Amino acid sequence: MRWHVWHGLPLKASGLFAFARPERYCPVCERFSRYFVDDWPGPRPDARCQYCFAAERERLVWRFLEQNAALFPPRPSVLHIGPGDIPYVVSKMKARFGGGGGVYITAGLELRQVVVKTDVTSMAFADEVFDLVYCSHVLEHVEQDRTALREIRRVLRVGSYAIFQVPIVAAKTLEDPTVVDPEERLAAFGATDHVRGYGADFAARLRTEGFLVETFQVGDVVKEEAEVSRLGLARAVQRATVTGLPKEALFFCRRSARTLAGR
Repeated sequence: MRWHVWHGLPLKASGLFAFARPERYCPVCERFSRYFVDDWPGPRPDARCQYCFAAERERLVWRFLEQNAALFPPRPSVLHIGPGDIPYVVSKMKARFGGGGGVYITAGLELRQVVVKTDVTSMAFADEVFDLVYCSHVLEHVEQDRTALREIRRVLRVGSYAIFQVPIVAAKTLEDPTVVDPEERLAAFGATDHVRGYGADFAARLRTEGFLVETFQVGDVVKEEAEVSRLGLARAVQRATVTGLPKEALFFCRRSARTLAGR
């Protein structure tokens, strides 16, 4: 409700005026709007759908899932780690994967929207039970992220998939366990609650832990420039062009039989 109060009437009401032409589209809730609203804190302009509050990363991964639906079995078993605080995204994921005999489970330590309360570094699931694990903007909060990656690999069936999203802030991952002060973490890693700043070498870290990795940036998923703008992803493309670092990349992984270390 706060978002609607601060950011104006929905398109349905503002559409009464001739100038109210939709310029944004959210593939998660499938609704058009004149604009996306700024994220908070930040602020990050043009970030969230004013109806379902999906951010850039949710819109990107949803479009990717739409394009690659044939990769997953008809009744998949899906684990969503750290689902966050956007109820609509979770309900839409549940409808997509949990209907028709499929299984959709949310897991993590936060109480909101979590079905199974468990630590990602020691998950309460048997080996090889999931067809897809979705883990978005979680690992940068986990001190033992390599242990978490091994746990995710453990619960995936061989040949099944995982989708990872992390903020990429440097060419090479920045880690320093002595940095614990929130303000120091903000300066070093980009947020007060991040324990590292991932670099473009994140894909290599995934491969070391036994994943076959493909990296998809915005342009790999959304080909047309007009569609990039319509989905509110233009700023991510611009940042990647300026810095050479993918702002809203997704790492699409397949579980191999063994890790490079032979574990």
